[in-house]
Amino acid sequence: MSKPTKSNKHKGYTLIEVIIALAIFAILGTISVGLLGRSFDTSARLKAKIDPLAELQLAVARMDRDIAQIVERGSSSFVGQTNYAEFVRGGLVIPDESEVKSTLKRVALLCGGDAELIRKTWTRVDPLNPDDFQEQALMHHIESCEFSYLDKDSTWVSEWPMAPTEESTDKPPPFPRAIKLNLTLKNFGSIPLLFVIPGGA
Repeated sequence: MSKPTKSNKHKGYTLIEVIIALAIFAILGTISVGLLGRSFDTSARLKAKIDPLAELQLAVARMDRDIAQIVERGSSSFVGQTNYAEFVRGGLVIPDESEVKSTLKRVALLCGGDAELIRKTWTRVDPLNPDDFQEQALMHHIESCEFSYLDKDSTWVSEWPMAPTEESTDKPPPFPRAIKLNLTLKNFGSIPLLFVIPGGA
């Protein structure tokens, strides 16, 4: 009569094997956390660079539409300083033709004190209250901002209209040939922007 065979019992992990496994998991976890942290840092740095560029593109498109539609309207057609440009633009579309409204709008671009480039608009071309305007920040985190204006002699000046000189008896043009906006952005440095005014100077 044969003897019954003993069944092989499952052997458990030894304490050393458990410690080694935990050490491997800890090392892998540390590496994964480090890679994830660097990935977040890289994403944040890219976002910090992409956001100002996207904001700049939108601001340039908005300013280009405004400046390309500048129209002459007497002595108040255009006023320019180093940190401020104000003008009258046309080309506005009136949705309801039965409603009498002007297709003109007064617009101002301002280098704000809070490191912003501001766009102001008034509901009336000749506002009864100059403080009754709408304000929109086109750009943020600007380190410096400066306007200059191209005259008929292709000279950049800091103010418009220019002060009359003794040599010149001609009536000054209502607006310059072009506007230059020098922006300085963090991480990007100086960015000169040029906007040509159709029919200027």
